[in-house]
Amino acid sequence: MADGINVKEFKYEDTYFNLYHGSTTLYFTGPKKYLPEKYQDEADLMTISLEYLGDNRNEITVMASPTANDSDYDWYDIELSETDTNYLLKMVSSDFPCVLVCKENWSRNDYR
Repeated sequence: MADGINVKEFKYEDTYFNLYHGSTTLYFTGPKKYLPEKYQDEADLMTISLEYLGDNRNEITVMASPTANDSDYDWYDIELSETDTNYLLKMVSSDFPCVLVCKENWSRNDYR
């Protein structure tokens, strides 16, 4: 149900760097009202992810998931307009620590 999602109701949650694959995934959380009907009773909120390889933000995979008890599950592809995608990207600070991390799963929270 990507139609009608108001990305201004979402907030930046976290960033995941996968050095093995060379990808970055940004996570945003918002109201569950944008999830398909089948998730409305069980979900606490909706999570949107934006994933891209390297610095190539021209090819972004956008997915959504219901979230319950702090766990995302049942990810599915959605489409967001370029305007909405750029709005979410601009939420994320560009001042990530410049660190070469030699572990597969890294979060900016590891260095706060």
